[in-house]
Amino acid sequence: YGPVYQMRYNRVWLVDQSDIENHISQFDSPGYVVPENLASYPGNGRSEFGESHLLLPFVDANDNGIYEPELGDHPKIRGDRCVTWVVNDASNGAEGRPQIETILQAYLYTEGPEELLQTLFVNAQLRNRSDRDYTDFSLGVFVDADVNWEMKNRIGCDPYSNYAYTYSPYDFNPDSWISDYGIPSNVATF
Repeated sequence: YGPVYQMRYNRVWLVDQSDIENHISQFDSPGYVVPENLASYPGNGRSEFGESHLLLPFVDANDNGIYEPELGDHPKIRGDRCVTWVVNDASNGAEGRPQIETILQAYLYTEGPEELLQTLFVNAQLRNRSDRDYTDFSLGVFVDADVNWEMKNRIGCDPYSNYAYTYSPYDFNPDSWISDYGIPSNVATF
């Protein structure tokens, strides 16, 4: 988890479904250059450094387990627009951390009903990258889910379906924040 790790993984990969469709139709065309977001995508980790061989999700066109975008492989995304990144709690060098690798995808849809178009989805996959076995493991997630002013938000969850949500039934209007909550006008400027 040194400088090379930071240079390789301290970023996000934004991929649109249209990027993938274009890549699939063009990857074997003369002169085609794989876009940077697909070329640098770490489908495979560096196993010689203890990283997962299959690091980030990808479609393996020739089913050989190696991410090769020049042969038609591409990131496996959710939704129509997806940001993917990987973090590991041991990457800051602190001793005694659990060494849990987390693959995150935040994604949205660009077509469909209005409710779908106004929703941001987040998926997390956790992997134990240590040599320890964990039992009775629990995970907490902090989300500052301000959609509107805190007094106008609605939040909830359905643990049986494995999702949480937040929304505001009120229109976003910074002017009402000023009158409703006495916020100085210079605080509510955007």
